[in-house]
Amino acid sequence: MLESLPSRSSGRTFALGVIIFLFLLVISLAYLIISEPITLLTFLWVLAIIATIPTIFVVNYWRATLSNARYLVENLILEIKWGRLSHSIPLNEIKALWLVGEGVKRLRFRGINWPGLTAGFGEFQDGQRTFQAKIYSTRSTAEGLFIETGSEVFLISPTDPVDFKTCIEALNIMPETEKTQGSIGFPLLPQSALWRDKLSQILLAAPIILNLLLFGILTALMNRLDGQVPLHFDSTGVVVHTGTPANLLILPVIGLVAWSLALGGGLFFYIWRDERPMAQIIWAMTIVIELAAWAAVIILLV
Repeated sequence: MLESLPSRSSGRTFALGVIIFLFLLVISLAYLIISEPITLLTFLWVLAIIATIPTIFVVNYWRATLSNARYLVENLILEIKWGRLSHSIPLNEIKALWLVGEGVKRLRFRGINWPGLTAGFGEFQDGQRTFQAKIYSTRSTAEGLFIETGSEVFLISPTDPVDFKTCIEALNIMPETEKTQGSIGFPLLPQSALWRDKLSQILLAAPIILNLLLFGILTALMNRLDGQVPLHFDSTGVVVHTGTPANLLILPVIGLVAWSLALGGGLFFYIWRDERPMAQIIWAMTIVIELAAWAAVIILLV
């Protein structure tokens, strides 16, 4: 078996630094939300936290991917292993191998790119020829080894590209191997029918949009409301309980908690139990809860 591990330390170190920075950012924003008066700026800080948390998960996903990145040849098949992704290339399907030289120019790139990690799809120009390549590399696109099959081109970054190229060329004179097809994409998330289920996506997105709109409106109104606002009425419509305007934020918080619980419960039925209608009913209930919160705010403030 021939195996080569790409240089991975710089990419993982950079990712860890980004994750630490984002964690500190979330903590700082949370402190501002708690310590500063509630204004429309508070809403913007909440949006920043909401955007930061999934970014942390994505960066950590690719950091873990780097930990498992390797190229190996076994049974006359070149395996490009990139985290959960594995692409198999029979050696007899390789038409050409060449090192990235100064004459190769990258025209376009789509994917993940930071110091120590380049993964995605690129368009290159080599002399008069323009071609596209799938990139599995821990170096810049100005370095590495191109592998061309009959239909695709790959760019990889073994520890010693020259030696790896020589070894593959030597092995390629062996008898033909059985054709094998591997994964061809760069999945950021687990494969699921949910990514194609428009109704479920709407049921998941609608309540969180309603929740954020309600939260944004309430924070914008904080400075315009009186010192005390009605919080509860009796059966005859008489105010029996008042409080500060900040108490109104309990309503979107309740809605957010309900959405989070419904998200987990719905995914359990959708993915593990394969009961899509039940999941959609659970998610639809969160829309009802958000609409109830909107109605309550309107009644309390009008």
